[in-house]
Amino acid sequence: MKKKNLQEIVATGITGNELSLYTCRFSEFLREAEKYNISDDEIFLQCISLEEEGKYFNPAWYVSNKGRIVSFAYKKPRILKPILKDRSNKKYYYVSNTFSGKNVKIHRLVALYYLYDKNRDGEFSELECHHKKSNFESLGMFTINAADNLQLVTKKQHVQLNKIERGGIEAIEAKFRAARELNICTIEVEDLTGFCYQLLKEQNRNVSIIASPDNDGNLESVAYIDKIS
Repeated sequence: MKKKNLQEIVATGITGNELSLYTCRFSEFLREAEKYNISDDEIFLQCISLEEEGKYFNPAWYVSNKGRIVSFAYKKPRILKPILKDRSNKKYYYVSNTFSGKNVKIHRLVALYYLYDKNRDGEFSELECHHKKSNFESLGMFTINAADNLQLVTKKQHVQLNKIERGGIEAIEAKFRAARELNICTIEVEDLTGFCYQLLKEQNRNVSIIASPDNDGNLESVAYIDKIS
């Protein structure tokens, strides 16, 4: 069977034989779970998505929900070690995809295979990926890019999340305190989307809310139902 190049695959799709090329080697890899420190809740998916013109396509790669990539392009399975690059004061882990000839960000690769739903989310290239926790030094190269530490968001939502993490949470809590003191049941909060408030809960803030988003996902009002210490 003649091996297709990436352009041919993007144009014609992938055959069953091409998909199964590395299946046997992957099965053998799983049988050595202890050797490769595979936990019970770690799963792997073959990198066969053709989003963004096949940028993340590499049938020899399997990416895990824990942020790891195993490559079967070598004689033995190899857990790839990403490179940390600092660009425009932003740190990201990259790996080189020799199949597409592109350097890819680990967090976007993980988000594509574990968080993305084309029917629900639209075009992947138009979405951004947010790290819920972004301390590279303490989390390490894999944990920081695990699926449960990532959120797929729009550019607008990403800006909002970053504002919250730079001190906006305290400002929101101050509004709730003021509402409690004035016995106000609802607070107008501009330009904040519902998932921002979910993030407040995930960060264990002592606040519970009910949000009513409009058609654009923006909150017009928030019902205060718990006191804030």
